[in-house]
Amino acid sequence: MKAAYFLLLIAGVVIFAVILVYAAVRSSDPNRMTRREKQELQRLRDLVDTLDQLAYSHRELDSALAVQVIDEIRRSKKELR
Repeated sequence: MKAAYFLLLIAGVVIFAVILVYAAVRSSDPNRMTRREKQELQRLRDLVDTLDQLAYSHRELDSALAVQVIDEIRRSKKELR
């Protein structure tokens, strides 16, 4: 159960970081992003995808929490589009 809450906390922190990076990138000219910023943004996107897959594959441990994590990730991705 503690692992599930830890997973939710990590997912929340990562989503928050992605939103912050996205907002910073969005406020500036997208062509002005450095290669390092693009790599970091891609790493964060990959991490969110991994957390999404992890929550889905471990949903039998705590299905309510897994659904909440998955829904939050999908909602955040939808808002970023």
